[in-house]
Amino acid sequence: MSNTRSFNSVDNLNHIRRRQFQRQFTITFFNKKMSTRPSTSGSQTLVSSTPAPPGDLSDNSGPEEEFIVEELEQEDLEHENGQHTETEEKEKEAVETQSSEKSQKDVEVEEESKPLETTTTSTAIIESPPPPPPPATIFLTGATGFLGKVVLSELLRQSIDLAIIKIIVLIRTKDKKSAKARFLRELYKSPCFSDLSLGWPKLVQVVEGDVVEERCDIGEEEYEEMCKAITHVIHCAGSNKVSLPMNKSVNINVDGTINVFELARSCPELKQLVVTSSAYASPNKGKPIREEFVPLPLTAKEMMMVVEGGRMGEEKLLMSTGHGHSFGLSKCMAENWVWERMEELMKEDEERERVAQLERIAEMEEERVENEDGVSEDDENGERNDEARGGDGGENPAEDENKKETVKGEVEGNNEESGKGPEQEEEDTNQEVEIPQEKGFSVSIIRPSLLAPSKKYPHPGWCEGDGMFISLMGCITKGALRVLDGDPNMSLNVVPVDEVATKIIQSAFPSGSITLVSDEESAQASSEPRIEIHFAVSLAAQCFSTKQLTETITSYFHKAPAYPGQFNKPKITHIGPKGGKFKLHTTVHQKLPVLAKKALGAVRSDDGVKVEVEKVGRVVEELVLELRRSEILKGRGWNFKPRGPTEWEMEKMRVDGGFKSVGDAIYSPSDGAQSKEDGGENGNMEKEKMMSSKEYLKIVCEGVEQYILLAEKGK
Repeated sequence: MSNTRSFNSVDNLNHIRRRQFQRQFTITFFNKKMSTRPSTSGSQTLVSSTPAPPGDLSDNSGPEEEFIVEELEQEDLEHENGQHTETEEKEKEAVETQSSEKSQKDVEVEEESKPLETTTTSTAIIESPPPPPPPATIFLTGATGFLGKVVLSELLRQSIDLAIIKIIVLIRTKDKKSAKARFLRELYKSPCFSDLSLGWPKLVQVVEGDVVEERCDIGEEEYEEMCKAITHVIHCAGSNKVSLPMNKSVNINVDGTINVFELARSCPELKQLVVTSSAYASPNKGKPIREEFVPLPLTAKEMMMVVEGGRMGEEKLLMSTGHGHSFGLSKCMAENWVWERMEELMKEDEERERVAQLERIAEMEEERVENEDGVSEDDENGERNDEARGGDGGENPAEDENKKETVKGEVEGNNEESGKGPEQEEEDTNQEVEIPQEKGFSVSIIRPSLLAPSKKYPHPGWCEGDGMFISLMGCITKGALRVLDGDPNMSLNVVPVDEVATKIIQSAFPSGSITLVSDEESAQASSEPRIEIHFAVSLAAQCFSTKQLTETITSYFHKAPAYPGQFNKPKITHIGPKGGKFKLHTTVHQKLPVLAKKALGAVRSDDGVKVEVEKVGRVVEELVLELRRSEILKGRGWNFKPRGPTEWEMEKMRVDGGFKSVGDAIYSPSDGAQSKEDGGENGNMEKEKMMSSKEYLKIVCEGVEQYILLAEKGK
């Protein structure tokens, strides 16, 4: 059996460092020791202060040093052969004790003579950790909504990584319930937060208020104290109903954005403002819809005056902008208001900078004039002294010349101290003065398409609320909606709610993010407000059709048991435009079952059935109106073009092996797509199954079953 001791790479590296340190310390020690002895050859040291290259430490050294070097080399050989003794350990302790007693001068000499290889090795291994992020206090609106809950849950889940110390949520009173009561009922008990630690409410501060009111309806003292601490503002509150009257939609979506924006301006430590808009803020004109602002025929303020004054009917107003409903126009007006307000603030900042620059130039001019006046007074005093010394006013050329040389030397000395020559001093007054600028906040606008159940967080398939897609799924799965007015091949652009929340949080904390901009956009960046627009949509290759959605629902719930509130088994009997066939299917398969169940409840004197039927009837009626106004299931389709890879590049990535997320991609566009292969240290290749559209639809059905159908059973 071999006596050789095995070492890992760290042990070997530590041993090499120790040996090099001992050699350098020995050389320094003998240099210092021999420097105190009288030299017979005129040299004061045994070893040159210039460090020798590695391996040549014994060159040009005396007999004592040669003995020490040979001894160290012998110790290295013994270490490699595993022959360690107690003597070596004692010598190590002695060296460490001596090294701790060295003076600062010896340390500096040691650092200068340290071999280059040692420094390089140390730098490669010891890496300084990245600085921790600054503490963040977030102001969040819309926390009781579908999207707002997921955003709050994700902020809490990532609170340590993002250094979040407090999340202020604005909640309005509703149905005579206070903000704190709604927090306990709608947030604390929600399944959205079930996976978080029990102490998560300690990180949340509930503030009662309403975004549609000035200063968000918050008390003055609380408002000012709160604004001092806020570093990020995330605005998720708003209405997504396309059938709302124009004045109500503008009040909620535009006035709410204005008040939140002004609150953000009142926060001196604010870094980022994120406003949630909609992908449908752009009118559908049959052209690609890009991440750009949509111009309006009037300014946002003027459009608001038209709406509030009732000067133009809603249909005529929508026709002038090209929008199909009040929801899209109100979101477009809110975006334009933010842009116009940021432009105003930027011009105000430029004007303040210009005034400050002029004031600074005026101050420099006054200083220059004062200096010239001071020199003139000194010259006059000198002339009077000369006259007094001359008696009869005669001149003394020698003294005048000496005085001029002295003054000239003082002036040149002052210029040298300031680093300026005579010519440069004259040019100072003509140069622009740089004024330090205060770093303002940036604005990110997120445009999601139809919000759908979550893909992963807080739970796969989690959903709630009365959003258009969630309501559509609920009515179909309950059997209350069996006929659709639309195109069966229409592509539905839905996006998982957790992907939208991720996009919002990434925009609020944009460190390390990459924004793809064109050369033209880059050239305009300095003259435009700091506003970015980001789509949170699915690309065309990732969407599924109306027919695919209905077939998946029918297949999933075909063998499922009956749930409370269900009228029939989920099934879509007809998808098409309004006509004779449409009316027939509506009467037979949709209206008659509802009337039959209502009559059955009356016979049994079951008021609960009657209330449930009336409730579902209202929901279906509202949903049909929403679908017709939004043109989600029919029309020209929505061709969203997010900034990022082209469709051809996305298809190439899919053929080459699939993808996780590229640009604003949400999930894989094809069944069975695999992730890109990642090579490990030993060449091991791993593949991760990506989620397809079909798999995501299955998650949607499971989520609707658990969080809508079974949740109502629990009630």
